[in-house]
Amino acid sequence: MAPKRQQSMPRLELCAALTGAQLSSLLHKELTLCIAQTFLWTDCTTVLTWLTSQLCRFKVFVGTRVSEIQELTASHTWRDQHSFAVHRMNGHPVLASQSQRTVTSSPPKIPDLTRFSSWRELVKATQQSLHGAAADPASPLCDLRDAEVHLLKTSQTDCFSEEIRCLRTGKPVPPSSRLSTLAPELDPTLGLIRVGGRLRRLDSSSPTDIHPILMDPRHAVTTLLIKEMDAQLHRPGPDRAGVGNSFSPGAA
Repeated sequence: MAPKRQQSMPRLELCAALTGAQLSSLLHKELTLCIAQTFLWTDCTTVLTWLTSQLCRFKVFVGTRVSEIQELTASHTWRDQHSFAVHRMNGHPVLASQSQRTVTSSPPKIPDLTRFSSWRELVKATQQSLHGAAADPASPLCDLRDAEVHLLKTSQTDCFSEEIRCLRTGKPVPPSSRLSTLAPELDPTLGLIRVGGRLRRLDSSSPTDIHPILMDPRHAVTTLLIKEMDAQLHRPGPDRAGVGNSFSPGAA
């Protein structure tokens, strides 16, 4: 979108390049894939010249935007979009390899939850699903704990996507979030949302007791998990469910 004040075409192209740089930075933060290379394209040779020049020679409008783009894309490669059509027609190897890597690295989906009546059956099916998505089908099955963590991650992504986005970027969850009173934290090892707060000061309890994994009681994964816990504990009563219930992967 162009600014209200009329600008020259190179300046408008520079604004577009800044938007592309900001989007690239956001994708690098949000995606869990390992991105080996990033290429950005512009069809304005003036913008390419600005991006490889010294900032001191520019006026404020150009200088501030060039500075931000250079900071956001320091490890990226800018290219002339005029050559893009040629590379595409000739089957450019870099673009082909990037496309293939994106397809093969997409996270596997969990099985249809409606097909399962128990947590153990779902975990076993998820284990098989993760194995089928592996690069080498002949490799050993993944650990059951990995399948459990994958299910919990999927459940949290379905129910707390906005909270996950905020925590990944180092921001607090919105005050309107139902998790805000639980001081949620992102587990740096598993990538799961856990309860935060002052309980971290306790020395006598394990980390999984102090920071239980947050689960939405309405999600199908949580329902099956509660059913499994009921069976193990001989149905202790109705007070076992709720957002914030503790679950240690591998215990089921």
